[in-house]
Amino acid sequence: MPRLAVDRSTLPLVNAFECLECGNPRGLLPEVCPYCGSAQPPFAHTDFATINLERGLPVVEDALQRLDTFIRAGFDAGLKWLLVLHGYGSSGQGGRIRLAVRADLAANRWAERVREAYPGEAVANPSDLNLARSGSRDGLFPYLVSRRLVGNAGVTILLMHTRRA
Repeated sequence: MPRLAVDRSTLPLVNAFECLECGNPRGLLPEVCPYCGSAQPPFAHTDFATINLERGLPVVEDALQRLDTFIRAGFDAGLKWLLVLHGYGSSGQGGRIRLAVRADLAANRWAERVREAYPGEAVANPSDLNLARSGSRDGLFPYLVSRRLVGNAGVTILLMHTRRA
């Protein structure tokens, strides 16, 4: 059955990503569409996505592997921003996942995909993220405010490189 052309600008966002092959809503991850099995990156109706590295209480190595997959998928989908929720840790000095993520970013582990990294505690207003320079729509900072991520040391905000065709 042929797919009808729909003006998506008038529709509410039901899901931020959709499969390019079958048109079904899907997430950024898993990297394969659960409906048709397509391995193409999904079409993104948004400029950003969020991952919670603390979910499931992983060890540091597993959290970094999940982050690596997330960064690759976000880059392939053409996202401009990735929000990494890693928590601060209960030690008062920062948790192991947070420290590992920031150390890997400082060592340029994802330099071919990540343009800049902003520690959440250093973000107090939109100008701290250079939103105008990124070409991002206006939804990122209100999202950060609504989720209480502004000034939050348990998050790192990644500005992605532009994907080359």
